[in-house]
Amino acid sequence: MRRALLYLVRYRIMMLERPLNVLRRIKHGAWRRWRNLRRAHALQRLRGATRGRVASGPFAGLVLDSSHVFGAAGAKLLGTYEAELTDALDRVRVRAPPIVIDVGGADGYFAVGFAHHWRSPVIVFERLAHAREIISRNSALNGVCATVDLRGDCDEAALYTLLMQHPRSGFLMMDVEGAELDLISARIARALSGWPLLIECHDFARQGCTRILEQRLAPTHCLQRISSRPRQRADFPLALMMSQTSKLELMDEGRPGVMTSLLGWPRTAGAA
Repeated sequence: MRRALLYLVRYRIMMLERPLNVLRRIKHGAWRRWRNLRRAHALQRLRGATRGRVASGPFAGLVLDSSHVFGAAGAKLLGTYEAELTDALDRVRVRAPPIVIDVGGADGYFAVGFAHHWRSPVIVFERLAHAREIISRNSALNGVCATVDLRGDCDEAALYTLLMQHPRSGFLMMDVEGAELDLISARIARALSGWPLLIECHDFARQGCTRILEQRLAPTHCLQRISSRPRQRADFPLALMMSQTSKLELMDEGRPGVMTSLLGWPRTAGAA
C-alpha cells in the first residue's frame, strides 16, 4: 500500500513538472531568439559605423569583408580581437621581419593585417577552402594580393621545408586548434632558433599543450605566457549609442575559457 501511494505521488509530481518544463523551454527559446536578434542588430550598426574598417588596435584601418568572418566579427571590426597580443605584436613589428609565416589563417585578419600594416611578405596556411576564399577577398580589398602567399594545409614536413628555405629570421604565428603539438617538433624548434614566435595553445583540446610546448621551445626561446581576459566597458573604442550589454557582446570572442598564448624570443645573442 505504501509503495502504491509513493508511485502515485511521484506520478502526480511528474505530471505537474511536464507543463512547467514546456514553459521553461518556451521561455529559454524566446530569450535566445531575442538575444540573437539584439546581437545581429548591434553588429549591423557596427558595420555601418565602421564602414567595414577595423576601428582600433594594431590593424586599425584594415578593410574586412565583415559578412564573412570566422567568429567574433564585432571584435575584429572594433580592433579588440585578441587585444592581449597587441604589445607583443608591436615588439615584433619594430624588428621589421623579412617574412611572416601564419599557420591557421582563418579569415586572414592577422595575415592580411601583417601584409598591409607591416609591409612584410606573408605566407599563410589555411586548410579550409572557403576560408582561403575569404583570405583572398580580404587581401584584394586591402591591395596586398601580391604579398600574401596563400597555401592549403600545413604539416610538420612542409613547415620544416619552408623554414629551411628562409634561413633569415622571420616571425611565426600559429593558431591551429590543438595541432600545434603536431607541428612544433624538436627539429622545428631548432629551425626556429632565430625567429620570434607567437603560438596560441589549446589545452582544452590537447591536455598539457602549453607545458609540452614550453619544454620543446625552452632550449631555443625565452618564453612568456599571455592569458586572455574578459573585455570591459573601457575596452570599447567607439562612441556608439548602444547598451553596455550590446557593447560587451560585440567584443565577446566566444572563448571556451581563459586562453594562453606563448610568446617566444630567440635566445641567440642580440635576437631579443
